[in-house]
Amino acid sequence: MGVYSSSEVAKNFCYTKSMDISIRKATTKGLATVVGWIMMHQEDAAKTELRNAMQNPKKERENIAQGLADTRNNTYFLALVNDKVIGIVRAKIAAPLVGIRRGQIKSLHVDKKYRRKGIGRMLIEETIQWLKGKKVDTAEIVIRYNNIASQAAFRKYKPKPWFTISTFKI
Repeated sequence: MGVYSSSEVAKNFCYTKSMDISIRKATTKGLATVVGWIMMHQEDAAKTELRNAMQNPKKERENIAQGLADTRNNTYFLALVNDKVIGIVRAKIAAPLVGIRRGQIKSLHVDKKYRRKGIGRMLIEETIQWLKGKKVDTAEIVIRYNNIASQAAFRKYKPKPWFTISTFKI
């Protein structure tokens, strides 16, 4: 977990304004913050899709709480400026598939006022370091087809499509 000075951010992540950004692991004490962020951004995403954001908000809260409690296989990283959360990402160790130890990078969200400033990349880098520490061979991401900003954030890692998930109404 790092604290990034404005010069480091400018050099490595393209943000030039003066601010110190810290990346911290979320703890169970921060459950309300994590739940609030995930729920808010799922609702945001649902506005662009033909679905309800949360079919079962209670179940969603329980899933997030379980993820925070299972520190062996899950973690959430928060990006903060002056102790204010401006971004979040979840890392998860997935069950091995065909001999590949997989990690998943999920639920990457950055506050609209801080997007396109390298915050997402900082969260991704912190997540990759955590996954490497867990001896993960491969990282997976799922990005909505129309989320150009997220696609750009991951482009430097040269993700290769593994399979396609499509939805249709029945």
